[in-house]
Amino acid sequence: MRLKVGKNLSPYVIESVSRESMRLVAALMDDPNPIHFDTDSLSSPGLGDRLVTQGPMVVGYLLTMIAKNIGRADSIVHSKARFLDSVFEGDRVECTGTITAIHSEQRLATLACKASVGENDVVIMTSEINFT
Repeated sequence: MRLKVGKNLSPYVIESVSRESMRLVAALMDDPNPIHFDTDSLSSPGLGDRLVTQGPMVVGYLLTMIAKNIGRADSIVHSKARFLDSVFEGDRVECTGTITAIHSEQRLATLACKASVGENDVVIMTSEINFT
């Protein structure tokens, strides 16, 4: 990928967040929160009837988008995410990003990325990548 300020990354889309992937991530993370794997637990906090995706899973979608665009996951040196909303089972998640700065002396580029469900941004993330 040729780095240039203002260049958009190719989007990364998850057509439908699956219940199976949320259950797997909950097990891998040893996450005891039942909102990620047990629909019966959703009624008392008023969360509806769809499981809630783990935040790190959505950040993983964004990091995957960056890695697919730059060709190397090990180039990502720093990321900071802010969660604005939740992603639910069955949601279509679209990850997009733009190069916002190039710091030639440090061999870093800054990216502004977001994960969206429909018209709503659910995660905003800033990342820095090494470049050669």
